[in-house]
Amino acid sequence: MFFRALYYLFQSDQSWINRYSISNHFLESYQPLNRHGEHPFTKNLSDERKINGKKALKEIIGLTFKYDINLKFYISPYLHQYIKAFKEDHELFKKEIENIIGSDLKIWDYSDDLLNTIYFADPLHMNLKGFRALSKILLEDDFYKKR
Repeated sequence: MFFRALYYLFQSDQSWINRYSISNHFLESYQPLNRHGEHPFTKNLSDERKINGKKALKEIIGLTFKYDINLKFYISPYLHQYIKAFKEDHELFKKEIENIIGSDLKIWDYSDDLLNTIYFADPLHMNLKGFRALSKILLEDDFYKKR
């Protein structure tokens, strides 16, 4: 990560912005599974390799409280067809995160807030229009206020 940060120190990040939208052709043929035929939510935190990640997340949370850093968790919007197909898995994933972070922190779940496909570059990533739409929602929800 350090080398990536160093690489972009004097460069623009504008090439990262998704300015394209999902095509109708893509939507007609879209099957909401990963390349292994499974849903990523079901594998995300159940893998043994993630145990250290859970521990690290708890340590980070502890440090944010110790140093009075405002930490918030939010789930970014997904393409509606994607989250609809895996709502149950998504809820299990969210519960697992809630168990890790405890009751002192809230998860702001925006996974199904943007229903129009014009807001997405692909099933998992918003485009610039989606970012702008989500930003308005975050402001309305007082997401940026200190806890």
